[in-house]
Amino acid sequence: MSAADQQISAYQQALNTLAQAQDPDFSAAALPVLVARDKVAVALRDETEPPTPAAADLLVATDRRLADLAAKFEALVGDDALRTWRQSFVPAEDAWWWKVDDLAKAKQGWSKRLLTAAAVFLVTGAIAIFAETFNVLRSIGANPVSTLGVLIQGALAFIGASAFTEAGRRWLIERFSRFGKRTFKGWARTALAGAVFLITLGFWFIVPIGAAWYFHWAGNKYYREGLYERAASSFQQASSLRPYVISYHASLAQAEEKSTNFDKAVSEYKSMTALYERPGTGIDDAYFFAKCNLIRLLISHDKNYALAEKTVRDLQPKIAQVSQPNRRFVQYLLLTYKGWIELERKQLGTARSELQFLVDKFYEGPTAHYLLALVFEELKQEAEAKKQFEEATKQDEEAKKHHRRFLELLQKPQPDEIPLEWIGYAQERTVN
Repeated sequence: MSAADQQISAYQQALNTLAQAQDPDFSAAALPVLVARDKVAVALRDETEPPTPAAADLLVATDRRLADLAAKFEALVGDDALRTWRQSFVPAEDAWWWKVDDLAKAKQGWSKRLLTAAAVFLVTGAIAIFAETFNVLRSIGANPVSTLGVLIQGALAFIGASAFTEAGRRWLIERFSRFGKRTFKGWARTALAGAVFLITLGFWFIVPIGAAWYFHWAGNKYYREGLYERAASSFQQASSLRPYVISYHASLAQAEEKSTNFDKAVSEYKSMTALYERPGTGIDDAYFFAKCNLIRLLISHDKNYALAEKTVRDLQPKIAQVSQPNRRFVQYLLLTYKGWIELERKQLGTARSELQFLVDKFYEGPTAHYLLALVFEELKQEAEAKKQFEEATKQDEEAKKHHRRFLELLQKPQPDEIPLEWIGYAQERTVN
């Protein structure tokens, strides 16, 4: 047997050992195969006696088997290890077996190419979603929820992208070794990219919701402390992130009104009621109180009596939809504002009869008494005016005591609360 025949036989035995090796032992058994193939090349080049035909056939068959294992070399040995071996052994340029990883790439089937393309698409999508979330949340200001969410999204996108580099795959293999051997190529890389994409997409939905909740919580905190402008700023950020949440618009409208930004308050009350009036959306008591607040601002600030009167008329047929405990109170507010409109239009007789009926027969509230006092002042009936001013301040104090616990729990203004300037004027007019 010639030297070439012997080397070919040794090469076959080394390859048989490699073929039987388990995945964890594959890399250790791979190097002897390449070295054995090198010895075959040296024997064929240096020996004068050629191999027998049987040995030549065996070499061709063994080379074919080695080429078939190219994908395993790429997956289990890795590009970095093969590159290190080539640097150490310095093989000839035409030694194809030392470049078996390149052979694996060249032989990649359509399914692997499709998996790679899918993984690239998913990772690119995850990065795009991360960038979109970052831009949206950057525009509204820093907060703990969005900062944490964006950091998690960025980390996930980095993990997904790392599967496309050898160093990244090694890091992933080390981190996930407890779950079994993973190469993070082919389907495993695509699965990782898919998981990263789905989680990132989930954060794209969740993070703005969490940030809006945080801003609303912060706004409520500022509101309780009397920092109404800061509260309005926080509520504005919350409603920007979730424009269809009615309670956010309600909080913003109340804070703007407390900050005397009446134009913005009117706009938010209109937005809030418009959301209630969408098809398929039910209305509740908050809708009616928002409408009442809007009417009050249309009268006191905008002086838009025509729109205020139209809003009162539109609400009256819907009174039956107010809950039983609040129905009478809402009716009182609408009738009070109707009398107020008549007062502003100088229809004093109509205003007097409506407000007098209201406080005598229907519901005693501070606003109605105050407006009736103004009517009597216009009619030069000072004694009656003084009496109504006194009743207004008395009713206002009683209303505040009655609703104090309610206000502490809900942090909402009492709908019939008299403004401070009204109280001051009423007290001035009752001084003897």
